[in-house]
Amino acid sequence: MSDLVNSFPESFKMIFKDPLNFILFLIPVLVGLVLYAAFGAWVFSMATDWGQKFISQYITNHTTSKFLYYILSGLMVFTIVVLANWTFVVIAGILASPFNDIISSRIERKMLGKSVSEQGSESFKLMLKRLGKIIINESKKIIVLGLLGLITFLVSFIPVLFPLVAFLYAILLAAQYLDYSWARHDLSVSACFNDVRKHLLTYTIGGGVFLMVVSVPFINVMVPTIATSFFTVLWVKKNKSNQVSKKQA
Repeated sequence: MSDLVNSFPESFKMIFKDPLNFILFLIPVLVGLVLYAAFGAWVFSMATDWGQKFISQYITNHTTSKFLYYILSGLMVFTIVVLANWTFVVIAGILASPFNDIISSRIERKMLGKSVSEQGSESFKLMLKRLGKIIINESKKIIVLGLLGLITFLVSFIPVLFPLVAFLYAILLAAQYLDYSWARHDLSVSACFNDVRKHLLTYTIGGGVFLMVVSVPFINVMVPTIATSFFTVLWVKKNKSNQVSKKQA
């Protein structure tokens, strides 16, 4: 349990005290924010223009139409914010996945006492080499998370089953970010399941924490990279003896 607690401050340090990791953290967040700001402004402009025309066509009273226009605009803003909050982590996760792969690798090397080049060229070459595989893996995760999210919504109508689904969601969220370490070491599916089984409690608690944070607007934009850092740190702590043995061999 001490590994779980200590991994949170260490994961922040690994990002914010490493200049290259911090840059890799900022790039997808800034790109995602720009895309969402532009898309949100376009959708709001189109929707409000349509709403104003619809209201003026069927309601002749100026005061009533103006009141309904403000109500409709408020509902549209609320809907856009909810949809943006729900989808942003998904989009940010895809944008950040190549960068998070580099961050995860650098964190592991640093924790194992291996050299970490401050020159980003080698890291970016590796990222480009693995880009297709990373995006395919990330897309698979998104599909699974989406399906589980749908199941969670449906099961929410059966309250007695909700704790079980929340537990599964926390584990799946943890697995999403543990996968960077698993994939880097080419672990088999059975080895991944065995890793989860051995450290079920710590992975579940960690996934549960990020499951709560992911619902907080603006804070959730940092979740993909912070969670990657956290679960890399935690995975290395749990498997450090094996990695040291490989290093010595």
